[in-house]
This record gives sequence, structure tokens and C-alpha cells, in this order.
Amino acid sequence: MLSSSTITESEFFAPPRPRVFAHRGASGDYPENTLPAFAAARDLGAPYIELDVRMTRDGHIVVAVGNDAQFARLVTILGVPELSRDPRFQRNADRVRNRKELIAIVAGKIRSWAKMELLQALDDEKIPAGPINEMHEVFSDPHVVARGLVVEQSLFAGGPSTRMIGNPIRFSRTPIEYGQAPPRLGSHTTEVVQGDLAMPESELNRLVEQGIISSSNA
Repeated sequence: MLSSSTITESEFFAPPRPRVFAHRGASGDYPENTLPAFAAARDLGAPYIELDVRMTRDGHIVVAVGNDAQFARLVTILGVPELSRDPRFQRNADRVRNRKELIAIVAGKIRSWAKMELLQALDDEKIPAGPINEMHEVFSDPHVVARGLVVEQSLFAGGPSTRMIGNPIRFSRTPIEYGQAPPRLGSHTTEVVQGDLAMPESELNRLVEQGIISSSNA
């Protein structure tokens, strides 16, 4: 994906620029040589020219189509190769101008595909794309599993094991060790107020009973 640091001012397209991007991770600027890639069945917010999210038959994906050649390959996959020769959609500026018409045509084609089948077809044609996983898919993703990004720890002594996100950092000779689980609410209250603040236990208990502070150890 292009970033604003690699594009000169003269290369930016100049339609109105919405500033809120739900999960597109974009600066809000519109690169001239990118286009809306139509990869799901509904619009999830303000349009961004490089990325767009649409729904397949069984889930959402996101596609980044960065030039006219990729657009031609995309519409060929979708069974409408003539769109790349249509004067309304030949160049990126044309596609931006006629975006609503293009969405109406392409979104229906995408809805007929299964998510993984379309992703494989896009990958075969070197078109950047990826799934937007549901929560149940996140922890079973092959990449997540291969990197060991899921760990299990007890949040308190004798408590049940809880699945959580592991540290993504990997060293060649130094494995990551997990000394303790993330603290529960109030886990260190007693330690702080009695140790650092020298508060008597009776005063701690009074504040807890009144709901002024929370302590899982009180």
C-alpha cells in the first residue's frame, strides 16, 4: 500500500477528502494512481481510493488495486473484462468520477464468490488482497498459529486458563517468557496503598467497602 511519504503533492487527486476512516489505516489523501477496489457487498464508511471493503458470499475481504493493469486483471477475474475498456473506467480518474456506477456493477459480481476462492484467484494474479476475519477466525488463522501468537495463562492463582495474544517479537536464540498474566482490576491496590502509601489495612477495607477503591486482595 502506498503511503503519503512516497507520493508528491502533484500526484494526489483532489476530490473532497473525508477524514474518518474506520479501519482503512489511511491518511485521508487520494493517490492519483490508485483506485477503489471493490471487495465486499457494502460500504463501511467514507470512500478511500486505494482500499475498499465489500462482502463475498461468506465474508468480507479487502483489496488494494494500485494501477490500471491490476484493475484489468480484477475485472477479468470477476468475468467483466470489458470494464477495463469502458471509457467510464479506463483510468483511475475515470473510476473515481464514476465510482457509484462501478460499485453497482462489481459488487454484485463479488457477492457470487466464496471468500477464500476469490482471495486465491486474486493472489494468483498478484492483486493485493486479504480477508477481514471474524473473531472465531482470528486465532485459527494459519499465520497466527505458526507464529505462536496465542498463549494461555491463568489470570490469578488457581484460576482457569485464559487464551490471550502473545508477544509478537521473536528472537533467534532468546525465547519470549511470560512471567505473569495481565493484572485483574485491583490486583495491585493492596500492594500500592499499604506498601507505597503505608495505609493501614482497616482504612483499605473501609475504602473498598465504600466503593472508593477496588482491590481484588481486600
